[in-house]
Amino acid sequence: MKNSNLITLTLMKFIIILKSIILFLFSSNIVAAPLVKVAIVEPWNKGMIDIFNCEVAVPYMTAFSAEADAKLTFVLPQGSQVKKGDLVAQQDDYYLNLSLTRLKHSLTLSQHEVKYNLDEFNRLSSLKSNLVSPSVLNEFSFKHKQAVANNLILKSEIDELKYRIQSLKHFAPSNGAITELLIQPGEFLNQGDELISFVSDPDKEINCEVPITRFDSYEKIKKNRFSIDSNELRVKRINEILNSDSQFINVYLAWEGKTIPYLIGQRVKVTMATQSKVLTKLPLDAINLSTSEHYAWKVNENDEVEKIAIKIKQNLPQGFLVESELNSGDRIITLGKSGLSENQKVSLALNNDKKDSKL
Repeated sequence: MKNSNLITLTLMKFIIILKSIILFLFSSNIVAAPLVKVAIVEPWNKGMIDIFNCEVAVPYMTAFSAEADAKLTFVLPQGSQVKKGDLVAQQDDYYLNLSLTRLKHSLTLSQHEVKYNLDEFNRLSSLKSNLVSPSVLNEFSFKHKQAVANNLILKSEIDELKYRIQSLKHFAPSNGAITELLIQPGEFLNQGDELISFVSDPDKEINCEVPITRFDSYEKIKKNRFSIDSNELRVKRINEILNSDSQFINVYLAWEGKTIPYLIGQRVKVTMATQSKVLTKLPLDAINLSTSEHYAWKVNENDEVEKIAIKIKQNLPQGFLVESELNSGDRIITLGKSGLSENQKVSLALNNDKKDSKL
């Protein structure tokens, strides 16, 4: 009887110890594989986005100057908008036309002299040599050549004066506006005096100040995509002289295929997209922020966690744009990150699997 009771007691103790071992093993398994929720790393094909407050400008103003000495009879007021070919200013042509008439008379006289000297030379040359001295023939030959040269000079002066008379009317070389009036109607202009300052619409460009931190090289920044409200811009030139105070570099942009439709001095917002193959989008909950580093927990194919260092490039409305070794489609932990260690086994929440939908 005693032996039977002893066996029963021993068996009960064994069962209790076995249950304790099973409970311990089950508890250890829960600690080794904590429950986590994951999200899928999204690709980012838009590049890194920067928005700059830029200014519409022109590289230079066009100056209209007088081609001849003449009084100003007409000029459009400052601020006038003009089309290509419009008359913007005009000088008096009375005195130049008188000069042109005199030159034409002189040309006619010169042509008579050419003919007379040639005829006399030919007539004297036909006479017997004992009737005409060689010096007389040489004199008429020289006078003929001199008259021919004078005839060419007069023609050149007439062409020049005609050009100056045509230049008394000043026409707009392109669509644009008069930005400054430098003389008043009725004033006399000398050759070379400035009349107006003109801005040409096709010369308009957008001047953006880009921080040196966003500037790699001329060739690299030319590959970036610049736009205003989805309208593409192209890089015209880059001033590679750094502003020592602001640490900005001026990038000058042109509207692709058409004239910039904004006023000189107007502020516009320009978007710059920098292309990169290593950028991905992570949800806010996936980022672990600390003073020394930023990182995320990646779940590999064996459901083990890996600590991935990340570099935050830009804040997005519902996440971060990061640079890291993460690839599109990788699984990252968003819930249950506390207490994790490298290569630790984890269990996915029931609403997660390896083909979890993107955020």
